[in-house]
Amino acid sequence: MRAVDQEESLSGDPTNRVVRASSKPQPTSFALTALEEDRTQADACHFACGGLSLPIQPWVSYLHREDPPLNHIDFDDFASFLRTIRLHNPRGNFYAEGRRKYEQLLAYLPQIESATAKLSTKRQLVMLDAGCGRGYLSLLVYAYFTKVVGRQIRIIGIDRNPKLIKQCRIAAKELGFDQLEFYATDISMFKLDEPVDIIYSLHACDDATDQTIAKGIELKARYILSVSCCQHTNRTSMRRHPMTSVSRHSVFRERLADMVGDSMRALILEQRGYGVKVFEFATSGCTPKNVMLKAVRDTARKVDIDASVAHYERLAEAFHFRPRLQTLIEEL
Repeated sequence: MRAVDQEESLSGDPTNRVVRASSKPQPTSFALTALEEDRTQADACHFACGGLSLPIQPWVSYLHREDPPLNHIDFDDFASFLRTIRLHNPRGNFYAEGRRKYEQLLAYLPQIESATAKLSTKRQLVMLDAGCGRGYLSLLVYAYFTKVVGRQIRIIGIDRNPKLIKQCRIAAKELGFDQLEFYATDISMFKLDEPVDIIYSLHACDDATDQTIAKGIELKARYILSVSCCQHTNRTSMRRHPMTSVSRHSVFRERLADMVGDSMRALILEQRGYGVKVFEFATSGCTPKNVMLKAVRDTARKVDIDASVAHYERLAEAFHFRPRLQTLIEEL
């Protein structure tokens, strides 16, 4: 069943589908410039538009080439873009949490960019944003790849909240992003009948992280990128373990649940042949939930695959819980 059929069966409304923009917005060009002579400095790259000067590292790898594909972005100026996706208010200022969210997006974007650098440029890229929320990340990713890099791309955002999906669709239509689609459905129930290059999520709540990873494995995604948010289920399930003297403090209990939960997810991915890296993708000042799990299909070392089962069982026995990912994988 195709993606659109999936949602129609859930919503009962066959008209509830992505609207393809009939006309493009009038372009207002703004320059993307390197502000320093030294082209090795990532922080020298800024957006300069409408009085804004904002650091933007992902553009660096392209601007530092002898022939960058594009150095002007021919869609509505960046300030207007931020207003359209609701990070800026009508006066052109960030909403209360808008700046912090913007910093998270800029920290996440290079991870997607580095993954696509190893994918063919001769075909359309397909990405899936699981638990997309308000769609900030996918809207920025789509703008970057289509307007700056000049690559063909299709992005599908899914979230169970139909009100947020409606807002995402409106923004995509206003920006003329006709290959950016949004569907109101549960991650685990979503079906797609074409290969996926990258599945990603930013702060998917609780076991939505497990659903994201399981969906990536099911769709045989080349890359799985996940930054979890609250891990309530793992935290409340964790008991009678060797570190109770530490976890009796709530702040440490939360961090311990995060570390153990993500470690177990990484081990499950290794069992499936994914090479996994777990690292801080952003500073803690940007977001305290700054740990990314990045998995690449068919790159796990044999020694890691062989050891992953034993390591996983030791953690499960020590902390008396297993992430929902295990159940979801068994159901595939």
